[in-house]
Amino acid sequence: MKIDIFSLSPDGTELYYSLYEDTGDTVYSFSLEDGIEKGVVTADSAPVDMSYYSPRISPNGRMLAFTAVSEESQDSSLFEYELFLLNIDSKEMKQLTDLHASVQSPAFFHNEQKIAFLYQHNRPSQPEQYRLMTVDLESGEPAEISIEALPQSEGGQWFLRALDLSVNSGTIGLLYTLLLVALTLFTRQRLQKIFLPAFVSLGLTIIVFISSFAAAAMMDPWAGIALVMLSAGMMVYTILVFLFALITKLVKKRMMQ
Repeated sequence: MKIDIFSLSPDGTELYYSLYEDTGDTVYSFSLEDGIEKGVVTADSAPVDMSYYSPRISPNGRMLAFTAVSEESQDSSLFEYELFLLNIDSKEMKQLTDLHASVQSPAFFHNEQKIAFLYQHNRPSQPEQYRLMTVDLESGEPAEISIEALPQSEGGQWFLRALDLSVNSGTIGLLYTLLLVALTLFTRQRLQKIFLPAFVSLGLTIIVFISSFAAAAMMDPWAGIALVMLSAGMMVYTILVFLFALITKLVKKRMMQ
């Protein structure tokens, strides 16, 4: 079982959360007064078969916002996560967004009929790029909030910014390649097996690629896609190291002639 993010009701008497079970995700409420748990959104009460993520209760305690895979993308390999709104009393559900990407982290405005959320517009590309958006509950009109317009924190952030720029997929790939190159030189000198690091990296790449299918079937299709992309990068670095080892061996052979 996996419990998603908690949301507390305005009067502080109930917790709302989604619970992942064998059949999928169900949104539950748990009474802090009498300890009773009950399903708020289940397969029986929902118009389509879906899983529910990041449930958020409205300030008046009558509406529940959550993200879920849209009905249109249920049968596709690339799931699209949209924002939905449920009337807890009538069980009426409606889809608020139609952005065809990934909507996350909904949050109700306290004094307006709006919900704020994060929208990953470049999914499934890496690194993720998010936009802060809102949607009007009555008209359904989305609007983007400029991040530059938000208050900026004071004080120097040069270290965190430098860390953010340096820690990325390119840097990690470069470090991985340099490590394999160093191991190649070491094994050539000590073990006389210059291609050993390249073959080890190839084996790891195959394991990661095979694991992507298990991750997609048992966890989330996006986890499988991420592992496929990781294995593709590892294959590129492995080929580079193999070429380096081959060139090094040929150069050494020529020098010995």
